[in-house]
Order: sequence, then structure tokens, then C-alpha cells
Amino acid sequence: MDLQLSDKTALISGSHRGTGAVIARALSAEGASVILHSDLEGACDALAEELDADAVWGNLSSDEGCDLVLQQLHRIGEVDILINNAGMSGNSTFADAPFEDLAAEIQVMITAVTELAHLVVPGMKERRYGRIVNLSSLAAFMPPAESLLYTGIKSYVLNVSQALDMELRPYGINVTALCPGFTRSE
Repeated sequence: MDLQLSDKTALISGSHRGTGAVIARALSAEGASVILHSDLEGACDALAEELDADAVWGNLSSDEGCDLVLQQLHRIGEVDILINNAGMSGNSTFADAPFEDLAAEIQVMITAVTELAHLVVPGMKERRYGRIVNLSSLAAFMPPAESLLYTGIKSYVLNVSQALDMELRPYGINVTALCPGFTRSE
């Protein structure tokens, strides 16, 4: 498979393990320069060494962590491919969850997804090339259930991906929502 990615740079959030690490390895194998992201400093070091990749860190569940990631990205340069993979899910009912937990889930899976896309789109428009893949879920197509905010958040990710794709396609930017089923992950 020749994806011609040798001149492209890809940022993968949540790439130190699981689905993100698999995507990072696949993009690297196709020749892309990879920027790995983890919420913990040093968590991507082994994979970064394996892939000869850059690494950024910052906990996307806080404004400060998002700002830290954005500062590091500004120093690295342009991003041609963005994989919004970082995620989390609550494990208690809405009424029983501390609001801080709900806010963190929204921050990681809505605000950070939107903010990272907003950061990279101007450069993509200028270069008339870009790929954004947002990790949604089959849950986006299901009626809400007792899974806290998850189905609503994944519906947002699906819908914003579709809207951005329509808006940005004339600029050579494709936006996709990846909707896997249940996936065992750390």
C-alpha cells in the first residue's frame, strides 16, 4: 500500500498505548513523521524511540494540559494529519459522578478534539491538504443509555466530523469519524 506519506506529519493523541499506538505504527510504516501524545510525561518515550518520532505530553482533561500540548506543537511545526484518539469514560451514574469527572470527560473528548482541529486547520487550508480522523464510536448511533455522557459525546464527535468535512473538503481537507465497536483498552 502506497499512501505517499513521506512528506506528511501526523499527530496522534493518546498514542502511547492501545489504538493510538497501533495507528502511530501504521502511519510511521507508511513514511509519515509521527508526533506522539500522552497525558503523562515520558509515557511515549519507548514508542518515540522505536518510531524515531517526536513526543508531546499534557493531560487533555484540563485547560492547562491542553495549553501545554498546544505550546509544544507550536514548536514542532505543521501537522498534516490529526488523529484525535485520546479518550476516557466515566464509570458511575450522572447523578453520582463528581462534576469534575464529568467536566474532564467533556474536556478530553469534546473540547480537546475541537481545539486540536482548530489549531491545525489553518495550516491545512493554506497547504490545501489535511486529514483529520476523530475517534467516535458505534455508541454515536445508539439511543442514550446509562453510560453517562458517552453516547452524547460520541454523537457530537460524529456530527462535528461530518460538518467539518463538508466545510473543509473544498480546501483538500478530509475529516472522518472512526466509529469502532467496543474495544478493550487500558
